[in-house]
Amino acid sequence: MNRTEITLGGKSYTVNCLDFDQLEEVMRHFAELAKPGVALPDQVKAAKIIVTTALSHALADGETLKGTFQELMEAVKAVAKVTGMTQLGETMAQMKKKTLTSETSPHPSAPKPDGHQTSSES
Repeated sequence: MNRTEITLGGKSYTVNCLDFDQLEEVMRHFAELAKPGVALPDQVKAAKIIVTTALSHALADGETLKGTFQELMEAVKAVAKVTGMTQLGETMAQMKKKTLTSETSPHPSAPKPDGHQTSSES
């Protein structure tokens, strides 16, 4: 997804594809949000920076964003979608699930508990 609409304080904004400098800044603050035990004020600060950075193209000089906590969190989700973070997270979760599944499945040529080889034996 290259763009999406968000609403903050009753005003609509379009989140467009980010340039690489914006992407780097946003990723730094997504990492901050992902840390366990981050205090709520620090979460709000990181979320604010994520959204402000993503909307920098749409903000007039000196314009500040306003809205509710829920709107801010929805805006962060929208930025995650535009940057590909949600797809990356889903892909990584699927890869982890496949890895865990393959680790718990017996290898086809592994010996059976009775000492005989499985059916892939020549």
